[in-house]
Amino acid sequence: MSYIRLARPGQWIKNLLVFSPVFFVGDLGNAAAMRAASAAFAVFVCFSACAYALNDIIDRREDASHPAKRFRPIARGDISPIHAAAFISLVLIVAVAAMRAFVPAITGIMAAYALLAILYTLVLKRIPLVDIFAVSSFYLLRVAAGGAAIGVTPSRWLVACVMFFALFIV
Repeated sequence: MSYIRLARPGQWIKNLLVFSPVFFVGDLGNAAAMRAASAAFAVFVCFSACAYALNDIIDRREDASHPAKRFRPIARGDISPIHAAAFISLVLIVAVAAMRAFVPAITGIMAAYALLAILYTLVLKRIPLVDIFAVSSFYLLRVAAGGAAIGVTPSRWLVACVMFFALFIV
């Protein structure tokens, strides 16, 4: 159960953005598009779980003294940092294998997501305003992955709406 909490399933709803290009091009009834978007969703679930776990490893000491974050599995001591790193490795292997097998078109986007997640965890979240734009970029990468998965470029309007919505949420 601790590993499930480490993956933060409550945050996976953000990954539904990969379906937005399918919706906006009118392909919800297209089985191939839905399979591709579903595979992209699953890959994003895995990559985001790895990003959250990495963040929790890096921030474990600060999280341990935070009123809410102290209940996270690593901060609380339910999962050791080394076991969390093993979890990240395993999930990442599964995610990359699934991506290569089912949605290779999102490889570049997922590489950008992974790089941004690492930079965010190590540096960017500590820089005012850069933090906000980095988090908003995570939302946009989900939309881009959905478009790449089904072979379309998301419209400028969709990108603008998601960016402004993400900025508003953050």
